[in-house]
Amino acid sequence: MQIQDFEIILVDDDSDVLEISKLTVEDLGYKCKDFTQPTEAVEYISKNKKNISMILSDLRMDNINGFEFKKLLNGEAREIPFVILTGYWTKEMSLEAMELGIDAFIEKPVTDKLLSEQIEKFAKVRAEQLID
Repeated sequence: MQIQDFEIILVDDDSDVLEISKLTVEDLGYKCKDFTQPTEAVEYISKNKKNISMILSDLRMDNINGFEFKKLLNGEAREIPFVILTGYWTKEMSLEAMELGIDAFIEKPVTDKLLSEQIEKFAKVRAEQLID
């Protein structure tokens, strides 16, 4: 298996933003699976965690926020790098993120360069661990 054989999971309740993110990730050469509903993503991730290299989630979503989504995953997929996409965060949010095991915040609007750097930093390392 190669690094690009693993999936990056995208979660955002805004389907337009999700589509743009998906195209960007695919343009970088990675496979991805996208979800507008975090609960559907949890189900998919729990069944496929050995094929997932990274999770990118919006922070502010209608039914559940990115922190709550991460809490749902902690029992199932704690080892998968989890990155929050957001336009706004505070020190308090950063502390909560650390407690939950969230690996990073990416500020919106997301540039291709920044997204590529974060994928290299987290997804590549995870995929290499899965290959070994």
